[in-house]
Amino acid sequence: MSTGFIAVIPARYGSSRLPGKPLKDIAGKPMIEWVYRQTLGSGASEVIVATDDERIAAACRGFGAPVELTSAEPGHYVATAMTVPTPGDWTLRINVRTSDIDEQSFDVPVKIR
Repeated sequence: MSTGFIAVIPARYGSSRLPGKPLKDIAGKPMIEWVYRQTLGSGASEVIVATDDERIAAACRGFGAPVELTSAEPGHYVATAMTVPTPGDWTLRINVRTSDIDEQSFDVPVKIR
């Protein structure tokens, strides 16, 4: 059994509290880029951004992040990440709530599915 994991970052544009949050500028970069780059240090074998919005997908492609387009149907943000097919034994969902996560944030084992 593999011990690797894949990190999936759900990034919806239609947040009810702060629409467009993943694209909000923080020190010259969109928030999603900060989260993606920090997640690269997690030890994940792959980091994927799951989004239902082409604007977010385009921004992610612009800084080199792999993107999986998901359904734009209204629903809970967890569904955005869980619709991404992953071949790994472990999938870690990273919330785009803060851009100041660091590599130590990933030092706890979590089995999502």
